[in-house]
Amino acid sequence: MTPEQRDDHDLILTTLVRDPSAQRFLIRFQGSNGNVTCDGLRPSNLRALAEAGHGTYLTDEKTYEALVGYDIANDSKHYVIYRLPR
Repeated sequence: MTPEQRDDHDLILTTLVRDPSAQRFLIRFQGSNGNVTCDGLRPSNLRALAEAGHGTYLTDEKTYEALVGYDIANDSKHYVIYRLPR
């Protein structure tokens, strides 16, 4: 895991603790400003989206799976995080 992926992993785990009942988190950072949205939807195959070039797929295979991407036009980093079923 690269240092940047480690930072992403730490952010993801911190976000999951923030709201233990939410199943999906959408996070957008523009500069140092972040916006977090939570809901219960799980519509996307994140691994397939990453393989299609839409971001980097991350998982710890126990707690979460996530797609992390960067929008160069808006200089923003985006996360889609799904809590895995226990």
